Amino acid sequence: MRKLILQMMISVDGFVAGEKDELDWIDTDPTLGEAHFALAKGADAAIMGHEVYRDMARFWPEVAKTPGVPEAAFAKLMNGMKKYVVSTKEETLGWSNAEQLLVADSDDLVKKVAAMKEQAGSYLLVYGGVQTAQTLVKHGLVDEFVLDICPVVLGTGKKLFDGRNELSFVSATPYRSGAMTVVYRPKVAEEAAAQPASKAPAGDSVEFGSWAKILVVEDNVALADIYKTHMEMIGYICFVAHEGNQALAMIEQEKPSLVLLDLMVPGVAGDQILRRMRASEWGKNIKVLVISNLNEADAPAGLRADGIEGYAVKANLTDDQLDQMVNKILEASRPAGK
Repeated sequence: MRKLILQMMISVDGFVAGEKDELDWIDTDPTLGEAHFALAKGADAAIMGHEVYRDMARFWPEVAKTPGVPEAAFAKLMNGMKKYVVSTKEETLGWSNAEQLLVADSDDLVKKVAAMKEQAGSYLLVYGGVQTAQTLVKHGLVDEFVLDICPVVLGTGKKLFDGRNELSFVSATPYRSGAMTVVYRPKVAEEAAAQPASKAPAGDSVEFGSWAKILVVEDNVALADIYKTHMEMIGYICFVAHEGNQALAMIEQEKPSLVLLDLMVPGVAGDQILRRMRASEWGKNIKVLVISNLNEADAPAGLRADGIEGYAVKANLTDDQLDQMVNKILEASRPAGK
């Protein structure tokens, strides 16, 4: 079964478009673009309303024709991605890999998207538009909200949420422009995910995410988002820190089961984060897996003595290897009865 992730730009006062669908207020911070790239790269396909499709189909193919521009790689990714365009009538779509998702009405859209979620895969990424997003939210089909909060108050426009919605906070990533990406999950889904794995039928795989939290300490925002998305895909609760002092504060607050630790982060370096953890009551027993650009022979001395569960070089690490290392570490430390 696939997750459905809704990603949209949103104003401080909760609008995702102006009264006439204006989007001239959205943030264009390049680091935010890197995060968008990382999220799109992991998706099975995108779902978008017809107006969003129209704008993207005009923009990305043209960008792809201009090599060397910062958005060229993202344009190539978007052109190659499988895209489902919500439509109420048949028409020819000119954008590569775009396919119509023909629906009679909102109920039909809900039925067809629910069926798509039942298929095997990682996640479907929804870009809007407003009506499509509102329908999916209203019917409880969204598993995760990735909201890019732009530093602007519109005062009026089109809102994503129509009425009250209870959400659980997952993470927040600020940018220099003043924008911030905040990730939420519906509270009902979050509470359901927190049920003990022991309730699963015998023979099912262990649901580590029902108890295990992972902190990713990585200053490369795009790479951190890839790790986070991947850890959540295999069932863990995941947080991200891009700087050493932030990492130490989050470790003390969240008490994660495992820290995926980069050694070369700003502020407090990774080896010092490890030593401060081991010298504290709150961090001395937390598992640590170092993931670094450095070979272990070139890393600061004493990491093994300070207590790490493993060491991996980023360039050599595949998704499957990361899964195996994380699962092995957490399975060995899984509390009795979990």
